[in-house]
Amino acid sequence: MVRLLEYGTEPFCGLMHSEKLGFVLLRPDAHGARFESVSGSFLQMTGLSLDGLPQDFLELVAENNRARLRRMFELRPASETYRETFKLRTASRELWVLGNGTVYERDGQRFAALLLTDISDLKRNESELRHAQERLCFGLRASGICVFEVDIKRQLYTYFENAEGIFGVSGQKILHDVQPFSTLPPDEYREAAAQYFSHPGDREAVEHAFAQVLRGKRACYEARMRAGESEYVWCRIEATPVLDRGEPVRMVGVISNIHSQRQERERLTRQARQDAFTGLLNKKAAFDAADRMLRQAPYASHALVVLDIDKLKIINDTFGHAAGDEVIRAVAQSLRETFRQSDALGRFGGDEFVVFMNGIGERSAVLRKLEKLMKTKQPYGAQCSVGVAFYPEHGTGIRELFRRADEALYLSKRQRDVCTARDTVAL
Repeated sequence: MVRLLEYGTEPFCGLMHSEKLGFVLLRPDAHGARFESVSGSFLQMTGLSLDGLPQDFLELVAENNRARLRRMFELRPASETYRETFKLRTASRELWVLGNGTVYERDGQRFAALLLTDISDLKRNESELRHAQERLCFGLRASGICVFEVDIKRQLYTYFENAEGIFGVSGQKILHDVQPFSTLPPDEYREAAAQYFSHPGDREAVEHAFAQVLRGKRACYEARMRAGESEYVWCRIEATPVLDRGEPVRMVGVISNIHSQRQERERLTRQARQDAFTGLLNKKAAFDAADRMLRQAPYASHALVVLDIDKLKIINDTFGHAAGDEVIRAVAQSLRETFRQSDALGRFGGDEFVVFMNGIGERSAVLRKLEKLMKTKQPYGAQCSVGVAFYPEHGTGIRELFRRADEALYLSKRQRDVCTARDTVAL
């Protein structure tokens, strides 16, 4: 017969004043764990009565939890206490409990004393929190964004969610990788974090954004980001400081993957700037690039070259327009092979090209390069005429330089096999 415990009759019984606590005394053996006595609060907790108790306590335990309890009941008497979370099931209810207890012997008989705490509400809250986190993860993955948090005072990244969706690297790995940075002096910490996360070409934007956050202001910027050795991805980063008495103590940020949008934007920008037929800059883009180079280096020497394909119409009429197209593409390729990547190469349409040579040395070296260009063999025996104007001798603005080089070009056409610099025969 299972006894109902009264106050003071067994260990822990004085704790039995809460409906969230219950006490059971069991006799574990090879077959199970028979009830010896229970507290009234245990009956209240489970919704059972003394007459309704099963013979074996383990019948109330969820089947997948029984093996752990059996192992605990096999502990040596008084060797250690045990602590386990498991589920109880009765006909009327189901609840999660935290069991704390010990095994002891009395009069040669083994007993297991078990104090049970109803943690169903806690488990329910954990489940709701877990589901909320899962919904957040699904939402972040679907949106292609990552959320992170930084403890500014400790120089420590504390949270990364959906880093896999941006970098293909888990948030746990990122947190592990950057944790040693927190022990560095502030300047070294920022440098280490920048090397780990950002492209060298975007450091200025990153540093400006971090300075904004340290001033307590929100920052938003675009940069190429990575995690350690992963590939760079174009991202939009929005960082918001969390203030304590007006001082930023944490930073919460959202990283959006904009790589495809950025690539499409760059493609459209290139398309708007390019001559579709040759891949060189179009007229407006060539003038804009030349004007920008002049403003960036107003005290350097530069040269503006204008080139024209002679008698292209005759080639078209004789061999067909496909032949003329081949000549135009061949001349464009010759320009790429002759000039530097830092020079601006453009096609003005038809048979006319322009080159802005950025930061030249001796004028004679430029003229030798142009002479070589004029002597380059082109398809169908095509030839080119070239005119050049030098900055600042022949003009201080792009429009003026172009007019002078154009005048030199027509002089070159009349002289044949001659490149002219302004009105002076140079070659």
